[in-house]
Amino acid sequence: MPSLTVELTYRCNRSCLFCYCGEARAGKAELALDDLKLLLGNFRGAGGRQVAFTGGEPFLRRDLPEIVGFARSLGLWVSLSTNGTHAAAAENRGGVLDAVNLVRVSLDGPPKIHDGLRGRGSHQRLMAFVELLEQAGKPYEIQYTVSRNNFAFLPWMFETCCSLPSLRFLSVTPLLPLGRAASGEQCLDHAQELALYLFLRQWGNGSQGRFFWGSELCGQRSLSRRRQIFKTSPLSFMRLVAQPHGVLFPWFSLGPAWSLGGFRDSWDKLLASPNLARALAVVEGAFLAGDRLLREKYAVDISRLIMTGFSLAAVEAAGHAG
Repeated sequence: MPSLTVELTYRCNRSCLFCYCGEARAGKAELALDDLKLLLGNFRGAGGRQVAFTGGEPFLRRDLPEIVGFARSLGLWVSLSTNGTHAAAAENRGGVLDAVNLVRVSLDGPPKIHDGLRGRGSHQRLMAFVELLEQAGKPYEIQYTVSRNNFAFLPWMFETCCSLPSLRFLSVTPLLPLGRAASGEQCLDHAQELALYLFLRQWGNGSQGRFFWGSELCGQRSLSRRRQIFKTSPLSFMRLVAQPHGVLFPWFSLGPAWSLGGFRDSWDKLLASPNLARALAVVEGAFLAGDRLLREKYAVDISRLIMTGFSLAAVEAAGHAG
């Protein structure tokens, strides 16, 4: 059974330069509480186990405590994504942070880099929120979206994460050309993608179980390993997304033509959609293409690429930025 991500709102208290929602999708349409309960109840009844709430900024919904509470009452494992800068998040209104299993926040580098991408003062507020999670011993995940703006700060990011006792996951994802980043100008080039992949492999092998990392680029093990698992349980790699207006899609990056149906539809109908089969084929094809590129296209001087991506000067500057 796929996992379910519910975009509760597109409203947000920040205006990040690379927001995947983009201006065109930042509307006010939102599923009412009763509609969300119907969606979640049907999902659980069909065998669903994991739901992720995201936005926009979920804390802008006053009924967030009721939404999370209902999901937990169904026995669902619940995660919540927040930018951590809204007052409701800092105050843990309604005990939301206590109710969820995992909190997800985004950190994009040292203060000047993070603030440049997400707005002045956002880094300070985020780190205050992270300290709140640390004091509570709350498991959380840091999501690091890698673009040309912050690519050189990867070593800083990993050093920072290793100093956070309650951190459980570090999700490293290359920026996708969506929303406000649709032009692709901020996205990594091929050499940077390879350097990122190799850095993650090297760091992961030496992490000694400190915490797990994940990446849309290379997964928790390797592309070949993910492909092997994909052959046996393809749906386990699929994330279905319910958007605020109630339409479900596979993944985030697939447009209206990939709609699976509406939140009132049965899960038998949603899972039988031809668009879901198409999406699964796309994902499998990406794994195969990734393996091929690593073997053929990137048969180059690896050490040169790494040094190009992570010069000692850039790493040192990252450690002192902000």
